[in-house]
Amino acid sequence: MDCNPYGLKIYGIYLYGSKAMSYYRDNLATPGIEFLGIRYSEIAKYHIPEENVEKMTKADKARVEELLALECMKEYHGDLQSMRDYNRKMQIDAFHAIATQYFAKVVVPPMLDEKLSQLQA
Repeated sequence: MDCNPYGLKIYGIYLYGSKAMSYYRDNLATPGIEFLGIRYSEIAKYHIPEENVEKMTKADKARVEELLALECMKEYHGDLQSMRDYNRKMQIDAFHAIATQYFAKVVVPPMLDEKLSQLQA
């Protein structure tokens, strides 16, 4: 999942269903879905070059405010507030600045291991 307001919005739609199709919520929401992506707090951990961390647009800022108003996205308020406060977002593609397939080969495997160990606990 991208570290931007739209990535979190998409995750929220998968997790809770969409407002526009709320009458189908029970059939469309996937409450057991797990977040797999980059959190804002992890950008520094991976030493993403500054030129690959983008400034937020007006639309991004509006989406952040929309998501901050949703109680169901409370777990991600810290990420959203950081995006807003630092005026920064990041696409997963930014990892290509480090190395091709860095995200798939270095970042994702430990995330999957952590998710699997949580499921087995």
